[in-house]
Amino acid sequence: MIDYFKSYFDKIKSTKTLASSSGVNWYISLFNSLLITVGISSILSQAVWYLLDSLQTNQIYQPYYMSAMWELSSFSLIIFNTIILFTIQHRIIEALIKLNSYLNKLIFKGISRFDLWYWKKYKKESILTNNIFKIQNKYMARSKKQKKIINFMFVICLGTYYVATWIY
Repeated sequence: MIDYFKSYFDKIKSTKTLASSSGVNWYISLFNSLLITVGISSILSQAVWYLLDSLQTNQIYQPYYMSAMWELSSFSLIIFNTIILFTIQHRIIEALIKLNSYLNKLIFKGISRFDLWYWKKYKKESILTNNIFKIQNKYMARSKKQKKIINFMFVICLGTYYVATWIY
């Protein structure tokens, strides 16, 4: 059993090398995969509760094991989350890394096409690329502490967005 966890954590660590070779931020993919895991497990636990409710209402009498089933189902969110976390989490991370890499390539192609179109039409350098370059230079000129604060605030905003869209 311990060997399974060691090899599984090695698989999770290998996704970090996949992310760095693909040019994708690993932490964002990890965070998104954890949110997807929580979402899937909550949907599955709601399905279990619906199934138990329909099973209980369709019976004439209440079986002796029904109260135990309801108590066990109250932990179904944790059970499903743990099962997904320790079986297919690395696959979800890999899929999100590949998706992010593909989207990055699409965005780069779109910016390149816009630059070419803008240059052909106006015979000037693209304002889009120049502004992206200026923002990147401003970010890179900051101290390491300020970069960490900016990244932390970005993660907080991203988490708030996910929670707000999840609730509403």
